[in-house]
Amino acid sequence: MPTDSECECDLVSKEWLLAKLRSDERDTVLIDCRGSNEYAISHIRSAVNFSIPSIMLRRLAAGKIELVSTVQCKELKARISHCSSRGIFVLYGEGVPRDPDSVHGILLRRLKQDGVQVVCLEGDFEEFRRAYPEWCSEAGAQHVPHLPLMGLRSLRISGSGCEDALSSGSSSECEDAHGHAPQDFPIEILPNLYLGNSTNSEDCDALARHNIKYVLNVTPDLPNTFEAEGCGINYLKIPIADHWSQNLSVHFPQAIRFIEEAMSARCGVLVHCVAGVSRSVTVTLAYLMQRHRLCLRDAFELELLDRLMIVLSMNV
Repeated sequence: MPTDSECECDLVSKEWLLAKLRSDERDTVLIDCRGSNEYAISHIRSAVNFSIPSIMLRRLAAGKIELVSTVQCKELKARISHCSSRGIFVLYGEGVPRDPDSVHGILLRRLKQDGVQVVCLEGDFEEFRRAYPEWCSEAGAQHVPHLPLMGLRSLRISGSGCEDALSSGSSSECEDAHGHAPQDFPIEILPNLYLGNSTNSEDCDALARHNIKYVLNVTPDLPNTFEAEGCGINYLKIPIADHWSQNLSVHFPQAIRFIEEAMSARCGVLVHCVAGVSRSVTVTLAYLMQRHRLCLRDAFELELLDRLMIVLSMNV
């Protein structure tokens, strides 16, 4: 098995991966390390996409939480536990992980530290897709992955046009621990506090239906859609990229004041990023921690966040 000396990882060919996909997959966890948008467009069948808030990614990198704690589905959690001792993890993305601070690099490093057998796909996803398109799921296809997604991608995000790729599957075992079906965005976390995605921020009817007069846009490039139309919506834009190295915490005081202003006015406030599972979740957590004077662990265990189906075990 060839090795990439720069990132110190064992590499496998696309032919090796194809043979693995055709055989019994119970001893394999295939992880797509690309962004959630790229995964939604197309990904290798049976692959799971790893997407958690940056604050959690930092904790994973620092060894403060276990990989399995970011998974809600019992089936996938059991497979990860099994493969951690007796199986293999296969990572793929935009190529070999040269950046140690990327999701790909962090996941590779952490799995190796945990003594897990882990390999990376030689080349990138597009090379595999060109060679074996029939083994890839496309946006809008009817194929639903038989495994759910890792991290917060288990949330079903409505209106994205990629619901099959983003949904958590139909298995009842993969519903949240309390038996609730996945919820559509925007999700009401508290009365008048909504968590959503880019689609929700552009949906005038949804904003009106929830009496949303405040929109907190946690992206550097998405527009404040109705700002120029004078329709009475107040905006706050936090121009920060979706990368774990970005320091979102410096914006917490301003974001919390904005949310408090909306709550005081008894108006709805939408906190959104692109997908509604990373930056916006982090800001919402910060507000809940400040408002309820909670530590991070307690904030995740709040029944309020149970509506988000975030079930993480915090090893602090």
